[in-house]
Amino acid sequence: MASWLAGILNGGRLAVAQQVAQFAEARHGILADNIANIDTPYYKVRDLPVAEFQGMLGKAIREARDAGGPLRLESSANIEVSRRGDSLEFKPVEREEANLLFHDGNNRSIEQEMSELAKNALMHRTAIEILRGQFNALETAIRGKL
Repeated sequence: MASWLAGILNGGRLAVAQQVAQFAEARHGILADNIANIDTPYYKVRDLPVAEFQGMLGKAIREARDAGGPLRLESSANIEVSRRGDSLEFKPVEREEANLLFHDGNNRSIEQEMSELAKNALMHRTAIEILRGQFNALETAIRGKL
């Protein structure tokens, strides 16, 4: 791949939006599981480590900006980065909240889960819109149109 094209695809908004979309997609499945198991006895609400991902991504953005290179994420306790750095594997964690523990051992709150699902959907949509805009700009540049 030409170095200029690799620079466009591996750095900047495109790489960040790709990682955010991947995280939001994985988190959506976990949140949907929580909602589906809202009445399951002894089910403990799980989530992906949002703060850990945001910190990891923020660090990678700062390092890429300072070094002038591509975005390079580093693995953390609950997030594994592939060797090539192009995919992430997430380890769900039990969400610790101030929710009451019900008599059936469940720590559910449908309002909390729906709120988290809506926030996650907004994060995913934003990342996808950024990706769409970047690809449209690339297509325009390739076609030579203004």
